[in-house]
This record gives sequence, structure tokens and C-alpha cells, in this order.
Amino acid sequence: MSATSFMRKPRPQDLTEPDPFLLWGTKIWAWLKKNQKWLLSGVVVIVVVASMLAFATIHNTSQAEKASLLLHDAQDEYNKAMEPKAASSPTDSQKNADNATNPSAKFSEVVARYPSSGSADSARLYLARLAADSGDASGAEKWYREFLDRAGYHHELSPMAVLGLGAALEDQNKYDAAIAEYQRLLPKEKVKTPPALFDTLLFALATAQQTKGLRQEARATFQRLLSEAPGSSLASKAQSRITELAESKPAK
Repeated sequence: MSATSFMRKPRPQDLTEPDPFLLWGTKIWAWLKKNQKWLLSGVVVIVVVASMLAFATIHNTSQAEKASLLLHDAQDEYNKAMEPKAASSPTDSQKNADNATNPSAKFSEVVARYPSSGSADSARLYLARLAADSGDASGAEKWYREFLDRAGYHHELSPMAVLGLGAALEDQNKYDAAIAEYQRLLPKEKVKTPPALFDTLLFALATAQQTKGLRQEARATFQRLLSEAPGSSLASKAQSRITELAESKPAK
């Protein structure tokens, strides 16, 4: 038996019905050919956008690294400025003064050149601290507020910034504003996980209330510290303040 005898004679439907896969393939190819210009334009757009995003990522990373390096230099100058320098003679004292560093200028440069970076946020806190140490309460307030405006009150360093801001406000006799800032971070009721520096914030609030003459509020805040943070290192001071408030007479 020959091989040709195994071949089936084509049926009429085999000659009239095209292969569905071939049909769809032909349609798709025709559509691609018809819209090739638009498709090519779309591919070009995708490539351009992807390139721009990649460049922006590389640029932002580079900017962040530069900001970090500049912040590191500023921190080095800050540490040097904080180191006590012994002077054995008036000449040595003059040399120390001539060689004194100015960390404020470096930190200000970080903020000016990279204002949106995390390094700039850290620089703002350093600038606030330097201003406070130099007795410039309004300058400290400015930098602490700028940090909080940018980083928000949920940042991990916000409790420290609020304490610094409150102290700067109190130095300017702005007790109502200071009290409002302390209260902003403190939960109104007892919570399972209190915020960072919870006891310090309570003590600062109570002290500001006491200075303002809000004796009942201050007593309640000191008492809250004792009940919600009994293991705090400030507990004994809070108890002493409560006793002091009980024994003293309100100012007329």
C-alpha cells in the first residue's frame, strides 16, 4: 500500500472554512500594520517617560547623598564648636577665637541648597538648638516651627521639637502658645502606648500651667504624670510640685 493511499480526500468544508487561529492572526497583523505609527509613537513615549523617571530617581538619590555629606560636615563643625578648648595664654585664646567654626552657616547651607531633604530637617533642629543656646528664643521658635511644618507632628523627632518649641515660647512669655503645643502631642485620655517623651511633655505642660497661674490644671497634669508614668524619673519632682501647689497660696 502506497503512502498516498493514506491521504484523506479534502472535504468541501475544509476548503471553505478558514482556520480560526489563522483568521485572528491575520486580523491582528492587519490592525498592527494599520496602527503602526501610533504604536511606535506610544513605544517612544513609554521609553521617554521611563528614561525621565530613571533620571529623576538618580538625580534625587544624588541630591540626597550631597545633602547628607554637607550635613555631616556641618555636624563635624558643630561637634568641634562644642569641644572645650583650654587656653594657656591670651595668645592661645585669640588663636582659638580665630579658628572657631561656624556650624550655623553650614546648617543654613544644607537648608538653602536641599530644603526638601531629610538632611535639611535635621539641620533645622540643629539651627533651633544653636539659636536657643545663644539666647535667641525667637530664632529657635522659627526653626522649630519650620521643622514641624515640614515634618509634621508624627515624625519620630517631633516630641523633641515640640519640647524645644515650647521652651522657646516660654522664654518669650508666650505661655498660652507653649501650653497648646505641649497638648497637641499629648493624648486626652490614657492610651496603651503613649507617645515618645510622654512624661517629659507632661512635666513641661504642668510647669507651664503652673507658671501661667493655672494651679488646678497644673496639679491635674502633675497627678496624671504620677498615675500614667509612675516609673518616670520625673515622678518625684512631680510629687514635690503637687505638694508645693497644695501648701502655697494662689497669687492675688
